[in-house]
Amino acid sequence: MKGNKIYIEFIPEILIDQMRGLGFEITSEYIDLWNNNLDRDRLETQDNIHKKISFRELKQSESKEASSLTKTCKGLSRGFNGEDENTISEWHQSENSKIFVAQSNSEIVGISLVNLYGSESKKGIVLWIRLLAVKPEYQHQGIGRSLLDYSIRWGIDNGAVRSFIATDVENNNALDLYENLGYVRDKGRGQINMEN
Repeated sequence: MKGNKIYIEFIPEILIDQMRGLGFEITSEYIDLWNNNLDRDRLETQDNIHKKISFRELKQSESKEASSLTKTCKGLSRGFNGEDENTISEWHQSENSKIFVAQSNSEIVGISLVNLYGSESKKGIVLWIRLLAVKPEYQHQGIGRSLLDYSIRWGIDNGAVRSFIATDVENNNALDLYENLGYVRDKGRGQINMEN
């Protein structure tokens, strides 16, 4: 529950009309995108990466700043509210997880949370891009693309052969970016979330 509202995730498509009859509306619909053939050739070369931006791992002491950055993007995509400091800290400490940042001078302007899983799978290791966020005033400058390339390059260097990412079906800018890098949408509806 959020205040007096009820929020439910993973609504089966068959129940949407019934839920609407109860006063619920779709608040977000996350679709899955897969890249089953990670390819360095699709990535920007290091020489082409944004000249005023540097990339590195987040320090544990920067969890609060990283959380604040994600919250500046609240509402830019349906269902995205940012991440709290505890979530960032926990991700930072999770096995096979990394947090990368894009930095301009001493300011963190972008962040990606990534994880490797599936080391036992016959299909190979998966790079999960859990979150990609760039401060609104730094968007549309290629920073998100460069940060995503940096994250994918790290995944490839650590054995990933495929990658998974999810975004709201109405987040056209993100969809264009991911599809340009070889990600393909799963067929059908995604994770439908509703609230009344």
